[in-house]
Amino acid sequence: MVNRNMLVQVRIERARNRLHILAEKHHDLQHPAVLKQSMVLDELINQYNMEGEQQRLIESRKLLENKHTLY
Repeated sequence: MVNRNMLVQVRIERARNRLHILAEKHHDLQHPAVLKQSMVLDELINQYNMEGEQQRLIESRKLLENKHTLY
């Protein structure tokens, strides 16, 4: 089963590829289509980072709970 994190990674790579294609097509990093795609990519990266942070918090809590049950 593919986890959500991997799906976001695939979406990030696709968005990054599309950004490169648009930048080459328009020969301008300030073109509206390039800027819009850059924002899409930023949102996906933010989503990936937030989900990773949430997962790290969950794992930290589990470690603390396990540590407390040992004592």
